[in-house]
Formats: sequence, structure tokens, C-alpha cells
Amino acid sequence: MELVGEIFTSGFVGVGVFMLLNAWEQPAGLCAAASGISGHMGARLLFVLERAAEAKLKGYLGEDA
Repeated sequence: MELVGEIFTSGFVGVGVFMLLNAWEQPAGLCAAASGISGHMGARLLFVLERAAEAKLKGYLGEDA
């Protein structure tokens, strides 16, 4: 299930960046490269934020990490 979530997150971020750069009339190669990079980094950022939130919640709830 986590894989499916990462695929949709990467796709959503990648398409969003592509559409944004395309609307600014940037070259197609730049749009494609930036969308791939941002799609990958968007999924990684979500993973990092998820781990940070888990650690913070465990601290509040008094559970051992």
C-alpha cells in the first residue's frame, strides 16, 4: 500500500511541476527533467515528514522509539 501511495504522490508532484513550467513556456526538456526530479524528491520529502511526525507523536504519547 505504501508503494501505491508513493507512486501517486510522485505522479501528482511531477505532473504539477510539469504543468507549472509548461505554463511559464519553458523548454519541454526542462519541464520533463524538473518533473522527474520533483516527483522523486516529493515522495522522499513525504517520507521524511512522516518519520518526523511519528517521532514527535511518540514523544507526546510517551512511547519508546
